[in-house]
Amino acid sequence: MSSAPDPRAHGTAQFEQSVDCRTTSPWRSRSAPLADYQLLVGECPRGTITVFIASNRKAKDEIEFSSDLDERGDLRLDFDPRGQDIEIRHDATVLLHVAFPG
Repeated sequence: MSSAPDPRAHGTAQFEQSVDCRTTSPWRSRSAPLADYQLLVGECPRGTITVFIASNRKAKDEIEFSSDLDERGDLRLDFDPRGQDIEIRHDATVLLHVAFPG
């Protein structure tokens, strides 16, 4: 993600589809203060990214979706992010915005 109202905000979004039809779509924010952030895909809330300090003293700040129900900790990918606007918001403030390729 590159377009952001906050110039210090950086993040990435990626979509992967494997030969065995397993689909994943992780999103990660960079340099975000410790807080909860809402992920919207096509203006629909899809999850919360909780930024916290892990036991290794590094910030953890991602959300991952998968069509494979065996993936531990992933949210169910029951929507298509391709061609959608993706936003990360804190309260009403849009921190990151990108138009995901179709």
